[in-house]
Amino acid sequence: MDGFTAQEVADVRVVYEVFAVPDRGWISLDDLRKALRLLGFKISRERVQQVAAEVQNKVLMRGQTDFTALLQIVSKLQGSSYDKHGEIAQAFSLLDADGDGCLSAQDLVSAGVSGPDAEGMIAEANKTGTGLVTLEEFVSVMMRTNLFKRN
Repeated sequence: MDGFTAQEVADVRVVYEVFAVPDRGWISLDDLRKALRLLGFKISRERVQQVAAEVQNKVLMRGQTDFTALLQIVSKLQGSSYDKHGEIAQAFSLLDADGDGCLSAQDLVSAGVSGPDAEGMIAEANKTGTGLVTLEEFVSVMMRTNLFKRN
């Protein structure tokens, strides 16, 4: 996809796979909004419906978004209202299932990440050895990804 590096595409794919059921090959409109929020976009249901309709793959039924359509939507949304830190903080809040201000492996599992992957992510991001990731640690890790380096 034009405008994305291979790493950016991989980063979006990780988020897509959190919400896509393996046998379907698409995510629902509700899950699309969750995926976009996880990627850091502040977006209303109405705006999600609008932008999805603009890029929807003709093969898919209304309300279904495949990976290519998700990339197109992310590309479309990144232009105007992209606040890196705010977007990352919003994603952190979405992942913080228990609302304790830290991410645990269980928080990530609740978001659909496998147990071993969740534990690996926490181990990589947590620099204090607590087994929990603070907002600052999360921002630090996310700012190193190509998805947030681009702006």
